[in-house]
Amino acid sequence: MGGRLKKPELTMIRTFFAAAVLLASLAAAPVRAEYPERPVKIIMPFAPGGIIDVKGRMIADKLSARTGKNFIVDNKPGANTIVGTQALIQSPPDGYTIMMTTSGTEIQNPLLFPNLPYDPIKQLQPITVTDTATNYLAVRKDSPIDDFKSLIEVAKSRPQGLTFGSWGKGSSGHLFGELIKLKTGANLIHVPYRGELAELNDVIQGTLDMCWTSANGPKPFLESGQIKLIGATGDQRVPSLPDIPTFAEQGWPDAQLGLYGIVYAPMGTPRPIVDFLQREFAAVVHSPDMEARFKEMGLRSIGNTPEEARALFRREYLVWKEVIEKADIHLD
Repeated sequence: MGGRLKKPELTMIRTFFAAAVLLASLAAAPVRAEYPERPVKIIMPFAPGGIIDVKGRMIADKLSARTGKNFIVDNKPGANTIVGTQALIQSPPDGYTIMMTTSGTEIQNPLLFPNLPYDPIKQLQPITVTDTATNYLAVRKDSPIDDFKSLIEVAKSRPQGLTFGSWGKGSSGHLFGELIKLKTGANLIHVPYRGELAELNDVIQGTLDMCWTSANGPKPFLESGQIKLIGATGDQRVPSLPDIPTFAEQGWPDAQLGLYGIVYAPMGTPRPIVDFLQREFAAVVHSPDMEARFKEMGLRSIGNTPEEARALFRREYLVWKEVIEKADIHLD
């Protein structure tokens, strides 16, 4: 004769029923496909054809080959990477839209643009720093400036100071020049240009005292004996220009700052996807053929973790914050 179930028996039945429902729902749910299951768009906030775009396409091709899914570069240039960055943060945080840009997107833009329409810390998820580049200071071959020491001596001996060129207001060359002024008191006057060729020609003609350049821009003029490079930023010599010492080697450690390439996803992208992308990008930039290409381009592979990337940028942000605020540099 049946009676009422005792409380332990009722609890057991309820537990069993709940477990059965859960198992049934899991069995019915579709298995989530492994990422990526479709093409990934890489926003490139620079115009086609430049060194950053070329580098990005090289990496995208390697990622496509490794993963079996297309990584497609989508150029969205404009406003110092702001146009591309806005496109990224408006994209779903699902790993299918990422961005390859430079450290200026996170470090300099918040300092240069008073009304920046994004917050890099709250809206950009770092994936990895892919590489770092170097800036060089070029002077005419017959210039009395041969190294960092003589640069400061000549600048302080001339009441009118020295002119230096860069590829635009707020550019890395402009900021490194202002860093020298801040740390040494040398009288340096910035002259903005639209590109390296124009400023190098003016150095050769003698209408500009010196200019900042990339590793590759001055090579034809070095080979023809028209200019000389007096030093390099960063903490290591570049293999393609092994005879050019860093400014740190010359006794000026303040220039041990990088010009970084970095990959971002929208904030909120699942951590497993972020970690997958970090591993893939790191493997690509450290592959032997890519490292060889990077050396030709004056770049050095990095491939660090998201946490390392953000910590690195926070340290350098503090340096550039002082420079930009003291020099009162703003871009509108």
